[in-house]
This record gives sequence, structure tokens and C-alpha cells, in this order.
Amino acid sequence: MTPSRVCFVIGDSAPYGVYVPVFDWLGRLAVAAGFKAFRFERTRDRNVKWKNRKHRVPLCEGRLWVEG
Repeated sequence: MTPSRVCFVIGDSAPYGVYVPVFDWLGRLAVAAGFKAFRFERTRDRNVKWKNRKHRVPLCEGRLWVEG
């Protein structure tokens, strides 16, 4: 099998103030589906610019690398 790699640009989420670690969940799903490893590169913070936001959960966006 030829080594492969895929990159997803994703961000985590906090609907109704409940934190959802999207990059961790997607990485674990990829490994469960047969990929060998995953890593996340944080590129920017989210939910920090506006003062009138609905929740105070710190969020980020970045690249999820999945390797097979």
C-alpha cells in the first residue's frame, strides 16, 4: 500500500456553549477506519474578536492531517 496523507481545514465548535472537539473526533474516526495516525496544526483562534458573542468557549481553526 502506498503511504498517503490528506488534509482537512476544520474548526472546533461549541453549540449552546457545549464544547465539541471536532478535530479530535474526526482524527479518531480516521484511525478507526484504518488510517495510521492524525495530527492537528492550529492556525488561528476563533470566537475572540467580538464582545457580543453568545458564549465564552475559546475555539480554534486549523489543519487536520490524516496519514495512512
